Amino acid sequence: ASSGACIRTFVGHHGPVNSAMMSSDGASVVTAAGDGSCKIWDRSTAECTQTFLLDGAGARWATFSPDSSLVLAATFGDGAKLWNAATGEHQQSFVHSRSICHASFSADGEFAVTASRDGTAKLWRAASGECLETFPDKGHDWVRSAVLSPDGLSLLTAQDGNAVLRDVWTGAELKVLSPFDEITLAVNSAVFSPSGLAVLASSDDGARLCDLEHSRRSAGARPGLPDDPEGAAVSFDGHTGPVHWASFAPM
Repeated sequence: ASSGACIRTFVGHHGPVNSAMMSSDGASVVTAAGDGSCKIWDRSTAECTQTFLLDGAGARWATFSPDSSLVLAATFGDGAKLWNAATGEHQQSFVHSRSICHASFSADGEFAVTASRDGTAKLWRAASGECLETFPDKGHDWVRSAVLSPDGLSLLTAQDGNAVLRDVWTGAELKVLSPFDEITLAVNSAVFSPSGLAVLASSDDGARLCDLEHSRRSAGARPGLPDDPEGAAVSFDGHTGPVHWASFAPM
């Protein structure tokens, strides 16, 4: 990372690679591709150790569970897929009525959340595939990302021009963040900091870091930028095109 030199190249997909994520121990990489597959690679050798096929649907996103034992993938079909990383066995499918934009695990790996073009995010029990909660986007077209807070009590979704913070178990909106000057500008992704005290959001106009203590507005308040200068988002500018995803380095 310090030099920017290419250390490994992972070759084997036959379509665009839409995401690449490292396992928690740093030993493996999982990729999601438009060729209808996800692959696990040995980081040190770049050897492909596992391939998961998606029955013709491309993969938009794939990630490991916190203990690296499972792989969760968001597909261009109507579901997210869960596999055993070691054996390749399919464990669960998490179904929406339209394609999945993003899928992630809770910090303990017990739950999964999915975000979909059907305008909802869903909370699932990972082991059983049971849908525990559905969070509608109040008529908007689609939800682009969904993540749980480090303590598992809040859900953060990216939708339209906002990042919305909700209570996981009641679905109540706790806070609505509008990180970008243009309210009409879509938020492509939103994630918590490792402490859970800040939110990093991306859009077609760069990335912004928002402090939840001095955030844009509470649920029900009017949209807009904060009057308090302490609430102003920190901007990461410099890209000349859309920023599709932004994330924190692990602690």
